[in-house]
Amino acid sequence: MVAFAVVITLIAAALGWWHWQQGWAELEARLPAKETLAVQPQLHVPPDAMAQRVVYRVMPEYPKLARQAGVQGTVVLDTIVSAGGAVTQTKFVSGPDVLSQAAMDAVRWWRYEPYLVNGQPATVETTVAVNFRLVN
Repeated sequence: MVAFAVVITLIAAALGWWHWQQGWAELEARLPAKETLAVQPQLHVPPDAMAQRVVYRVMPEYPKLARQAGVQGTVVLDTIVSAGGAVTQTKFVSGPDVLSQAAMDAVRWWRYEPYLVNGQPATVETTVAVNFRLVN
């Protein structure tokens, strides 16, 4: 009988913990994204100059609904690249709306060689074009 009570207590504790975790995750999802101090870019660098500095590129996942609908196109994003080479902000500029989130999700993981201004790494703004093409 004692073993049964222990098992019931453990199950109740596990379910309680799981419920608490779900609630916590739901609360965190509602919070605005953690933002670091927004550093204003020092200059706008042309896309072709920054494309040569990409050291790590993540290819976007083609959204299933867009693939099924045959949507293709180029998504243009305005991005801020930190002095360390990380993409810190992305903003949708143009292209198929259904592809925009996939493009932003991928570009956030891109890494660049730091752009130097007067020999020092600088935070810069640039434009990125992400192409989505269906392959037969």
